[in-house]
Amino acid sequence: MSKPITINELRDIDSKQFSDVLRQLSQNPDEEQKAVLMDILKYAKDTEFGKQHRFSEIKSIEDYRNQVSVTEHSDYTEHTEKIIQGKPDILFPGTATEFGGTSGTTGKTKIIPESEAGDFVKRTVVKMRTTESARIYPEQTVAGKMKFTITNGTVISTDAQTITSASGQAVARADASAKAKLVVPTELLQIKNIESPDLDYLTMLFGLADKNVVMLICNNLVHFYNLHKLLNKEPERFFSDIENGTLSANIPQEDMEVLLRLWKANPKRAAELREIYNQKGRLDAIDFWPSFGMVSCWLSSSVGRNAKEFAYLFPKDTLFLHWGYGATEGKFDIPVEPFSPKGIPALFGYFFEFLELGTKEPVTISETKPDTYYELIVTSYSGLYRYNIHDIVTVNKGEDGLYRMEFICKSYDNINIDGVTLYASELTEYIEKYEAENNIFLRYFRGENENGKLLLRVEPVSEFNCADFETYIKEKLKLKGIDLSRVEVMPQGSRNKALVLDFDGKIVNQTKLLVFK
Repeated sequence: MSKPITINELRDIDSKQFSDVLRQLSQNPDEEQKAVLMDILKYAKDTEFGKQHRFSEIKSIEDYRNQVSVTEHSDYTEHTEKIIQGKPDILFPGTATEFGGTSGTTGKTKIIPESEAGDFVKRTVVKMRTTESARIYPEQTVAGKMKFTITNGTVISTDAQTITSASGQAVARADASAKAKLVVPTELLQIKNIESPDLDYLTMLFGLADKNVVMLICNNLVHFYNLHKLLNKEPERFFSDIENGTLSANIPQEDMEVLLRLWKANPKRAAELREIYNQKGRLDAIDFWPSFGMVSCWLSSSVGRNAKEFAYLFPKDTLFLHWGYGATEGKFDIPVEPFSPKGIPALFGYFFEFLELGTKEPVTISETKPDTYYELIVTSYSGLYRYNIHDIVTVNKGEDGLYRMEFICKSYDNINIDGVTLYASELTEYIEKYEAENNIFLRYFRGENENGKLLLRVEPVSEFNCADFETYIKEKLKLKGIDLSRVEVMPQGSRNKALVLDFDGKIVNQTKLLVFK
C-alpha cells in the first residue's frame, strides 16, 4: 500500500512520473485524504481563520467537523476584504498571489483569493491533465505540432486588485514547455482592455495561420463554433491579415506592438487558405488543420451536450477528452480516458466531503454510494474550509478500482413546483432519453414556474414534433408529481445570446448555463 502524498512531496516529483503517482495515491483514498486535511490545517494554523477555529488542536476528521461548520461564499466576505487590502495571514499564510473572479451561473461576481500553496495545487493538476492527455494522444508532443486554445482573457477586470478568469488562469499556469506548444500567444490573453469580438478574431487568426495544429483546448465547444462561423463570414479579413502580417483588431497600441512582434506575414499560407475556400465555399477544421486529432473540452453536464452538437466540425476519428472538472475555487480532477465526462479526484490537493441530497451529514469519498447525487464540499490550501461549492457530483469506481468523479449540475439549478423539487439533471435525463428515441437534438432548454406548473422553453437544432415532445415530457413530470404548463419554442440563437455575459462591465463568454430560471 502506497504512503500518502502531500504537496511538499509533489514539489520534488518529476512530471514524467505523474501518471504513476496519480494512480498510486488514489489506491488508498482514506489515508491520502486524512493526510492532506492535516497538512492543510497545519499550513493555516497560524492564520486568523485557523486561530479562530483552533486548527492546531485538530487531530482527526471528526475533530475538524466538530470545530468547523460547512461554509458558503458569503461566510468569507470580511476575510476576503482584508486580503484585498493586503493584510497577511487571514485565510492562508501570507498574502494572495492573485484574485480569481467568477460569476459562475448566478450572474453575481465572486472574488476568490489564491494562496501560494493553492496555486501550486492548481498548477500540478494542470500538469497532470497535460500528462494524461499526452499519454492518450502522443501526436501532440511531436516537434512542430501545436495546440489551439480558446479562453477568456487572463485579466478580466482591474480595480483595486487584478481579477483573473478561470479559463485564463489555466493557460497562465502551464509551464514554459507547454506554453511553447500553444499557437495562441499568452500575450494576447494578458491584454487588459480588449473587447470579446476582438479577442475572438485574434484567437482564430493565430490558430488559422498555423496548419500544424493537432489539438483544440476549449471549455465549451460552442465557442469554437462561433469562431468557425466568424471565419466563414469574413474569410477575406483573415486571409489579408495572414498575407500582409497585419492585425485588423481594435486593441491598445502598446499591446498591438507586442503582438506584431510575434506575428509574421505568410503569403503562402494565405494563398493556400484562399484556394481551399474558393474550391469549397467554406473552411472547416479538417481543411485548415489537416493533421488534427483531439479536442479537449468539458464533456459533462449541459456543456457536454454542446460537444455532441459540434462534433461534426472535426474529422470523424477525432478523440474527445474531458478537460476536467473545476472552477475558480479549484481544479478537482484529472481525466484519464477519452469520451468520458469523469476524472480521478485530485485527492492530493483538496479534502473532499460529499453531502447526499436530502441528508445532513457529509461523508468521505470511500463512504460514497455509486450513482448517487452529492453536493461537493471542499477544503483547500486556498483558504476554503468545508466550503459548499453548490455543485452536484456523482462518485463511482472504475474498472481499475479507482474513484471517478463527475460534475452533474449546480445544486441550486432546480425548481420547486407545488412543493416538489426538480433538478436540472433530472429534466436533462428526460430530454436526452426522448432525443435518443426520436433522433433529434435540443440546442438549449430552460424551465420556469408558471402559475404552479412548469413552463419549458426549448431551442431545437431543426424542426421537430413539439406536440409529441410535450406529451412525453408531461408524462415524465407527472410521475415526479409536477404538472407541465406548456412547451414553448425559442428563436434560433437563444443559446448563443445567453452565453454572452456582462462581467462587471466587461463582456466575456460564459461557459455554463442554468436550466431553471
